[in-house]
Amino acid sequence: MLRVSKTSSNVSIYLLLITLIPIMIIGIFMIALKSLMFKGYELLWKLGTWLQQVSEASLDTIKGFGWTVSTICLVFYIILIINLILINSRRGFIQRIGFAFGVAIGLCLFIIAFLPLMAKNSIKIDPSLIELIFGLLLATVGLHSIVLLIGSTLGLIFAKTSIDYYETKKVKIEKKTKNLTQ
Repeated sequence: MLRVSKTSSNVSIYLLLITLIPIMIIGIFMIALKSLMFKGYELLWKLGTWLQQVSEASLDTIKGFGWTVSTICLVFYIILIINLILINSRRGFIQRIGFAFGVAIGLCLFIIAFLPLMAKNSIKIDPSLIELIFGLLLATVGLHSIVLLIGSTLGLIFAKTSIDYYETKKVKIEKKTKNLTQ
């Protein structure tokens, strides 16, 4: 069971790390949207005409949202790498910290994936757009967070490491040699 928990936690963390890169690219695109409009690239002519119709305040809002998305992705990237290091540690206590961290991350990301459905009635946006955002969040974040949550929970329950085994074996050998010398 420990192998299953470690494997599912590691796989879900790798998938989340892979998923964060495209989301960061979208965030960076949102940051650069305003400057793209004013530079007027020929290849982005249709995008440029749409952007020219959008007001200055909306562009600033999109840029701010892009910075927020990119910053959150970068923070999650660092957190997931630290969690991966903790889970792959040889010490049982540190592994359990990593698995507990994984449970917290998985639960938070699972809730984040369902935020569009929770906000569906309070925001006046087209329901099909909310369903699209929910579907994208569920596909990119929700499924990986469920695997991380399950793997980390199993890891908390079944964590046993080679160093712990080695230390208990070493203590048993010391006791045997001590008994033989007495």
